[in-house]
Amino acid sequence: MKPWQSYLRPSWRKVLSDLIGNRTRTLLVVASIAVGVFAVGMIAGSYYIIPSDMNDSYSSANPANIQIQTRPFDENLIRAVERTRGVSSADGERTVSVRMKTPDGDWVSLSLIARTQPFAERIDLVKPLSGAVEPGKNELILEKRTAEKYSLGPGDVLELKLEDDSIRRMKIAGTAQDLTSGIGGMFNNTKGYISDESIEWLHEPYYFSRLLVRVAEGDNDPAAIQAVADNVKDTLAKDGYEIYQIQKNPTNVHPMESILQAIIQVLLYLGVLIVFLSGSLISNTLTALLNQHLPQIGVMKLVGAQRRQIIRLYLALILSFGLLSLVIAIPLGSWAAYALSDFAAGLINFPLRGFRIVPQAILIQIAIGLFVPLLAGIWPVVRGAGVTVDSAISGGSHMQEAPAQKSLVDQGLGRLRSLSRPLLISVRNTFRRKGRLVLTLLTLTLGGAIFISVFNVQVSLNHKIEQITKYFSADVNLDFNRPYPIHQVTALVRGVDEVVSVEPWAIGQANVLNEKDEVVDSLTLLGPPANSPLVTPIITEGRWIQADDKNALTVNEAFMRKVPGLKVGDTIRLKVGTRKADWTVVGIFQFTGINDLIAYSHYDHLARTLNYTASAAAYRITTLDHSLEGQTRLAQQIDARFRARGYDINSVEAGATITNSVTEYIGVLTAFLVVMALLTASVGSIGMAGTLSMNVMERTREIGVLRAIGAYDTMILRLVLVEGLLIGLISFVLGALLSFPITHVLADVISMAIFSAPAQTAFTLQGFVIWLGVVILLSVGASLIPARNASRMTIREVLAYE
Repeated sequence: MKPWQSYLRPSWRKVLSDLIGNRTRTLLVVASIAVGVFAVGMIAGSYYIIPSDMNDSYSSANPANIQIQTRPFDENLIRAVERTRGVSSADGERTVSVRMKTPDGDWVSLSLIARTQPFAERIDLVKPLSGAVEPGKNELILEKRTAEKYSLGPGDVLELKLEDDSIRRMKIAGTAQDLTSGIGGMFNNTKGYISDESIEWLHEPYYFSRLLVRVAEGDNDPAAIQAVADNVKDTLAKDGYEIYQIQKNPTNVHPMESILQAIIQVLLYLGVLIVFLSGSLISNTLTALLNQHLPQIGVMKLVGAQRRQIIRLYLALILSFGLLSLVIAIPLGSWAAYALSDFAAGLINFPLRGFRIVPQAILIQIAIGLFVPLLAGIWPVVRGAGVTVDSAISGGSHMQEAPAQKSLVDQGLGRLRSLSRPLLISVRNTFRRKGRLVLTLLTLTLGGAIFISVFNVQVSLNHKIEQITKYFSADVNLDFNRPYPIHQVTALVRGVDEVVSVEPWAIGQANVLNEKDEVVDSLTLLGPPANSPLVTPIITEGRWIQADDKNALTVNEAFMRKVPGLKVGDTIRLKVGTRKADWTVVGIFQFTGINDLIAYSHYDHLARTLNYTASAAAYRITTLDHSLEGQTRLAQQIDARFRARGYDINSVEAGATITNSVTEYIGVLTAFLVVMALLTASVGSIGMAGTLSMNVMERTREIGVLRAIGAYDTMILRLVLVEGLLIGLISFVLGALLSFPITHVLADVISMAIFSAPAQTAFTLQGFVIWLGVVILLSVGASLIPARNASRMTIREVLAYE
């Protein structure tokens, strides 16, 4: 005994002796608790940090409540909108598309955004980061992501190729961060900002095509925003402006807040699962510990210790395990919460307020680190403290009741005759402590099932993305700011090599009216040609549009949420331009992730309704090369061809761009899930190491006998390794089976969070193969220390063991 230990009460010396007397066991128990506490701390901390900082940064940027895409306009329309009832301020925006030469010599697309207002007075402010806060004439402010991607900064000069193939050089005056782009900014993050004075210098006509509006009152009230939006639409209609697209947002909630919250909740569920598994390991370990300590309990009772004193003693030991785990898990959990938040902030593009401790997360960690071990250990402790003195000292225990007859497993093992004697010993030892084996298998099985499910979920979500893209599966999307004759556009497009077909689409906006002809919502109308091969709808009710339909619509499932009770055959009153008419719903289709109202009609009828005469503003092009590189190359050729002839282009985009971007971010999400699955698996591996250590300890005399009759070190080592490998392989089979229902549930939860619709469950062999390799490595790794300890025991040590 060390001198300082003499000052402790005997009970505390006993606790301290149990903690430091078997450091391996203490390490395993503390690690199993700490993993769960760490996971919950990481997720709970980010759950508080991310939404708070994201919404605060969004609100501070003076975000637009209403965004309207329309035909070109000037400051006169902006002033008219500012005079509209309910409007606080308005601004015009123009995007000039150029190509910039990167430091590596490649040419990439760059969107230059111009506004009528100075930076400091703008709607949708950007946050200055370095250099000038305002671009001078013929200068630009580069957005943070673009600057970081190409290692550019203030003072650098960009070489730009304009739409007419002329070259301009612009100085980078500074860098800034876009705080309001939402999910759209995740897919179009190569951009910069210029003053409106630079538009004509870039050989572009001076106009704006996007209107940004802030409401005067109720900027967080959807009803108030809708009322102002209706007033603005009336103002635009009086001046003859047609609305191509409209978006409405409150100012206190980031556009991606709901998606991110749902994803973090999924991670939180997995964190709770890890805590549950940690609890099962604690119960397992304490049961074995109390079995080992039965003689000590008998002696304590013999000298007068009461049952409640013994219970308090071992509960103090459990609390000590919990406190040690908190010392490790709280700092690591706080650091990981900030790291996860910082990663999400970089992904979504918002600034964090800096590293900080989240008190709520720490309180949750303390509650879990102290109470979960107590709950897991109370039953083994109570049972162990209740053993009689005679039974404890003699080494017996009612904690491990002998079965009245052999179980089916034991009977099956008894029939094994073809295995070698060492292998047979390993197999039988694996099933000797069935309760302990079940708890160990539980952790590894759940970890494996989640790990495999993550890969399956990624495939399921990719299939969901493919379903969405079937509504616009063109290789190149060509959109103008005003309609152009179909025969002209088609002839020019077909002049580009590798073009297969061209489809004109009619696209417009409509107002949904109630019985009193009052506007209640807005609707986007899409008009592809009847039987277009570029649209493969998922029909849930009714049918798709047909060539002979008049005033017929196939609507998306958002109508079911916004117009309860709507069914096929009902009519909806719409105002398209100045025309008011009843339209019949002939079908309902699934278009996931969109809460706005969308409806399809066919081109011929919708074009007449929109007063198009053999013309269109949107064209969908099919090419021979369907790869992203091929689509991008042809999009650039088509873009240059039309701009050289003076066409007023809104955008020319490769069809696979959005698909690839969404797939990339889905991959980031599944990476989070893989981390959680690995944490779960780590709990399982810790449990396996603890199980094998306890098994070796309980079979110390058996190992001594084997050594006495000639078993050499490698044989003893192999006995334990085979036992661990067998546990791992059994858990793999069980985990593979359990992954099927978990995949279904997890895919639906994540798909509902992102796309507002369930996913079609899909499976991939990749997850099964990777997990098999991982579980073999975990099994061997978890077996090494117990196996090494067993192989190093001398005959004298093991035969003298008590």
